Order: sequence, then structure tokens, then C-alpha cells
Amino acid sequence: QAARMAYNICNVWHSPTGPSRTSFCIWGALLSVNLLAAYQQSALQIGFSSAQHKLQLRQSLPTAQSHAAAERTGASFLPRKDANASNSANFWLSIAGVALAGAACCSYKREVQVSVGVSNRQRLRGAFADIYGPQGETAAPDWLMKSAEDPGTEKPKDAPPWLTLDKWETLAKEDQRRDFWWWKRVFDSTGKKLKPERTETHTISEAVDILMDMITRSPGEIDETVEIQMSMNLDSKFPDQQIRTSLNLPHGTGKSKRVAVFSLPGEDEELENLGAAKYGALLEKEIQEGVCDFDVLIAKPQAMPKLAKLGKILGPKRLMPSPKSGTVVTDYAKAIEEFQGGLIELRNEKWSLVMCGVGKVSFGKEKIIENFKAVLQGLADKKPAGAEKKFWNKVWIKTTHNPALQIDPSEFPKIEIEDDDSDDEDDW
Repeated sequence: QAARMAYNICNVWHSPTGPSRTSFCIWGALLSVNLLAAYQQSALQIGFSSAQHKLQLRQSLPTAQSHAAAERTGASFLPRKDANASNSANFWLSIAGVALAGAACCSYKREVQVSVGVSNRQRLRGAFADIYGPQGETAAPDWLMKSAEDPGTEKPKDAPPWLTLDKWETLAKEDQRRDFWWWKRVFDSTGKKLKPERTETHTISEAVDILMDMITRSPGEIDETVEIQMSMNLDSKFPDQQIRTSLNLPHGTGKSKRVAVFSLPGEDEELENLGAAKYGALLEKEIQEGVCDFDVLIAKPQAMPKLAKLGKILGPKRLMPSPKSGTVVTDYAKAIEEFQGGLIELRNEKWSLVMCGVGKVSFGKEKIIENFKAVLQGLADKKPAGAEKKFWNKVWIKTTHNPALQIDPSEFPKIEIEDDDSDDEDDW
């Protein structure tokens, strides 16, 4: 509310002929000196003074209780001031002072184009243009400026041939700030943009084909991970709408995981033979020191009471073993083999987002599609009790250096929920 008030003031008064932010700040400082008087007018101070006055009346009676009460009470925090018109005026003057000081700060932020509560990327894309103004301008790269002045200037090795200063100026603001690999993947050899619109949806097969074509146009230096991001129709504040489970991908993730075991005494030799990354007393000491250089931590139920003492360290890192996620185990050999293979752990974030990798680009189209469908079907089979028929809001697929593509909802598995005999429920 304070930010909105300051913004409205600036919209009315922020002009060359209007008051400057310096005058705003001076008036705000002068009027805010009434804040102490405003406090004395507050309900807390009035109630405290009233209670003290009643106690003084009791002390006038010659009783032992009144003398004891007087010793316990002590002096008032501040001298009492009765409510009157002067105090009320001081209160409103203080509010006006704070508003003017806020307007001065807001006026300054509008001049320097610094966003408040909005990311720089959002502001540059034009978000909240009525508050922060139009999209910010971006300077062209130096090599483009030089090539425009002198056509014989040599371009960087990875620069697309079609990219000239005139073409760069026609690009959207978000595309102007990209790098060579983005331009070469999202645009064809003539400079035509191939990336679909944000709202356009695709089947899983179509989306994977588009991503593979982008990588073919500009191969990366690494074997990129294929990632999926899912916005779930869940409210994570409720326990029956939280996702915390593990799924086994048919073709694995393509990434080796370091599996640590919070073991019981006498199990070190067995875990060493099984290939556990860390275990035993050394692991416990490192966790206490805040060193958690492993991907998964598993433990047997007998070790959980001792491990609970380290929950404050492991919990924020999302490494605390849990029966729901399959990290509280009874068979070390089976668990280590699964987690080092294709077993992944899924859980929803605060905003009900679920993200995971479904393989590497080197897997090829078919394996990536099978892993993707296995994640969707696994979530449908292990849905939380509070899930509705519309389980997914939106789902995207992307690679490490590619834009995200939205998946058509018709690709989502059907969700079966118990009939609650309600006639007004929609079919999804």
C-alpha cells in the first residue's frame, strides 16, 4: 500500500515543474518528527496509562496488597498524554511525512529505472510498463557496431552469418540479450525465428523433435540434460497435496549419483564392497560440519533416531531420508543399485512445481520419450490423496541450453479419483 501510494503521488507530481524529490524528502523529515506523539496516541500507550491510573487509586488504600502491587509495578514507560485533537493531528502529520519520504524514494527509483519487487528480466520484457515504463534499451555488441561502420571487420568465430546490426535492431528485446548459441538454435540460416510461441502446445514427440533440431543446428560442447518442469494443480500447504516419491526411469538418467549411507556400527565393510560413496563415522562427522557432497542419503529405520539430530542440516538441503521418497531402506544393495541407476526422487516445491531430468541428448528421441512418459505415468499412479482430476496445470520440456516447449494436455495420463458423489464435478 505504501509503494502504491508513493507511485500515485509520483504520477501526479513527477514533472519538471512539480516538486523535486529533495523537497519531498525535506517535508517528510520535518513531518515525521511527530512520530513520538503519534505513539503516545496509540492504543497500547493509552491502555498502559489507564491501567497505571487504576493502580494509583488502589495504592491510596492502606492494605498490604496495594503496597505489594505498587512495588511490583514501577514507573510508567512514558508520561501519559490524554487523547485530544492535537495528538490526532500529530498522528496524521506523521503519516503524511512517511508518505512523502516514500514518494521521494519512489521518484528516484523511477528516474534510474530500478525495479522494486520485479525481476530485471520481467521489467526488460515490458512487465508492469505502467509503473516502470517501457522496455529498457540494450546497446548492440561492439563487434556489430564496428562491422556496420566497416563491412570488412572480422566477426567472432561463432557469430551467425545472418546477424547484422540492422537485423539485430529488429529482434525482440529478450532476443537481443541472447548469446551466439541461442541465435543459431532459435533462428534458421536466413535469420527467421523458428521457436514456437510461448502459448503454443506440442505433443511429446513434436517437442522432442524441435529440441533435437535446435541442437543439430548448433551442437553443444556438453551432453545436455533433457529436463521437464511440471506445474501441478496442488496446494503444498496441505499434507494430502504434497508430492514426495521416487520413480524408476526405464533408461536411467545418464548421470551417476553419489549415494551415501548413514550406517549402523559394524556395516562399514559391507558398504565398502557395495560401492557406497560415503558411510560410517566419517560421514556423520562431515554432515555435522555442514559438508554434504553427495546426491542421495539412505538409511535403515534403526538409524533414523540418531539421524534425526542432523535434520536441521539435511532438511534445508533436501537430503533427509524419508519413507515416502524411498530413502529409508532395508536392503542396502538394492537401494544403492537403484539410485545409481535410474531411480529419481520427486517432490513439489513451495509453488507446486516438480522438476527432474529424463535423460541426456545422446539417449536419442525414443528413450527420452519413454522416460518422459514414465515420469508422467508414475506421478499419476502415486498421486497424493488430495489430488484432483486436473492433476497437471502445465508441463514443459527443455534442454540445458534450449528454450522450454509446452506440452499438450492431451498427452497427460488420466487421473482416477474416488467418487465423492458430487454432481457438480467437471470431467477433465
